[in-house]
Amino acid sequence: MTNVAATVAHTPPDPAPGHRLFALAAGKGGVGTSTAAVMLAATLAAEGRDVLLVDAANRLGTLDAMLGVEPTVDLDALRGGAATPESLLMTVDDRLTLLPSRGVGGTSTLPPAERRVLFGRVAALFPRYDIVVMDAGSSAESILAACALGASRVLAVTAGDRIGVTATYALLKLLHERHPATRVDLLGSRVTPPIANLVHDCINAATVRFLSKTVHLAGVVPDDPQFGIALTAGLGTRVASQDSPAAPLMHDIGHALLDTDAPGAFRQSNAPRGRS
Repeated sequence: MTNVAATVAHTPPDPAPGHRLFALAAGKGGVGTSTAAVMLAATLAAEGRDVLLVDAANRLGTLDAMLGVEPTVDLDALRGGAATPESLLMTVDDRLTLLPSRGVGGTSTLPPAERRVLFGRVAALFPRYDIVVMDAGSSAESILAACALGASRVLAVTAGDRIGVTATYALLKLLHERHPATRVDLLGSRVTPPIANLVHDCINAATVRFLSKTVHLAGVVPDDPQFGIALTAGLGTRVASQDSPAAPLMHDIGHALLDTDAPGAFRQSNAPRGRS
């Protein structure tokens, strides 16, 4: 698996978006991308929207375990016609559906190129839902694939450590080069608002100088281990969100995304461009 901080991969041109697909991605693992994706999907579904949560992290998807469901059909079953895209879907709540990444037994052995093709087939289901939330993880390949599937917005999840900040900038540069029409915002994870603002100032200064673009801070989600504990205990997303300090913040972030969702990546800056 290739981290975005190390590789810039080639992908086909961006398709015209036909649905609202929000992809959550990170420059490195361990910053809470999956938890944020689940929380965003759950809060939007709780308001009566039909939401599809897609686990697109290459081979290491864990959303099924987080949500307490067990996949019964492998993605590779689509190859020989043994399964249909619909058979992969798993109901999590009244309005929330999961498309898991891992197969039966918690593993996935599909080569990356084949995964992209099969996910392309499953993407035919996206227009059935009001919103699609995709956990793209920290793999450059998965993140670029999410954009190729029509993501209208990418939330770059970042923590406050130096490595995380560097990796997040690498992610922004990757998306700028390969999918410049996709809008990207930062999402502070497991940090305080003052730290998130400092991180945003640092990254935005770099994107303005080297990419001639500005990037916005969508919001901050604090560390909330109780949310994950409630999910793994089988209490469901609604109950897990009730006493979660992070859920109301993610609710506001979700509404802001819906209000401002529009084509166009980072906003263009008039500042002189530097060398990256």
